[in-house]
Amino acid sequence: MLWSVSQPAVVLTEVDIHDVDRIFRLHPDLRCVVVDNGRDPLGLIDRGRVELRLNGRLGYGRALHAFRAPSTPIEVPALVVDTHANPHDVSRAIADRPKAHRLDDIVVRSGPTLATVAVAEIFASLAVHYEHLASTDPLTDVANRRRLMTALEERVEDPHGGEVALVLFDVDRFKRINDRHGHPAGDAVLVETARRLREWSPTGSVPGRIGGDEFAVVLPPLDRESIEATVRRLHEALRRRVTYDHEPIFVDTSGGWATTHTIASLDVTVLQRHADRALYKAKAAGGARIVADLPLAAPHASTETDSSVDPLLSYRDLPSVQGPSTGVSQDGNAVFNCHTYVGERGGHNRMSPQPPS
Repeated sequence: MLWSVSQPAVVLTEVDIHDVDRIFRLHPDLRCVVVDNGRDPLGLIDRGRVELRLNGRLGYGRALHAFRAPSTPIEVPALVVDTHANPHDVSRAIADRPKAHRLDDIVVRSGPTLATVAVAEIFASLAVHYEHLASTDPLTDVANRRRLMTALEERVEDPHGGEVALVLFDVDRFKRINDRHGHPAGDAVLVETARRLREWSPTGSVPGRIGGDEFAVVLPPLDRESIEATVRRLHEALRRRVTYDHEPIFVDTSGGWATTHTIASLDVTVLQRHADRALYKAKAAGGARIVADLPLAAPHASTETDSSVDPLLSYRDLPSVQGPSTGVSQDGNAVFNCHTYVGERGGHNRMSPQPPS
């Protein structure tokens, strides 16, 4: 249901202005009553119109109406909608009503039950609904690019936030999945990828789909060790097979990430560029791996990796690692070193950087 029902409807079968006035006096919070005399459409009697009709514009008409009922009707046709009505259709129906009745309550029908909802509540619900549509990817129901960039800017601009990480993931050889299994299967892979990102991302993360087969996660402020553990966990979750129409589809994923400590200034565009570059290196190295664009420990360019940066980044026995050597890039005064993490199917990701050649 798009909106919450604010009041169960008070339904009358016959209309007498004095009876209606008595009901309103007994229920101060009641805004309107519904008239159901067995004919369509249902009628609606608004509290304000009853009071105006009884009191008169000068306020002394109630005494006259004690002896003579008003000659003009107080009932207007009600706008009745189903609980699961399309929001666009409801807003159009409200706009099409006579101007004098556009702010009248809406009658909501749920089976045999009737309720009334204030137009203001409907507009508030519609605003939330349309904001959701504007910020959500329609296929996967995760954040779209607009929402991701907004979240990233908010995190970066937060003066009390810590290190902010942007993680990018790309489904390897996605076109082959579409060609071999069909586009519905490809859509299923994208939906499952988004679901896993939602499930495995830490609280406070914003997972989303940038477009095509590329996804992103804006992580909450975490320390470096937690960021690396989170990226490892996400990558492992995404590399599990997807079952579509009783047929297994083996999925590999490449990832690239960078943090605000990677760049010389808190610039969202620069952060995104470094994460993009790390993802590109992962794809160029054959995929199925993660590349982290991390700063060097020393302030000068070097192809050596200082093992003191993080114990997880020290070189180990990596006979299975393939691809180009560790890349070093420079952006202004900031020097970076790209560490490659390689996952192995059927086991834990071996989160070690590729040694320089």
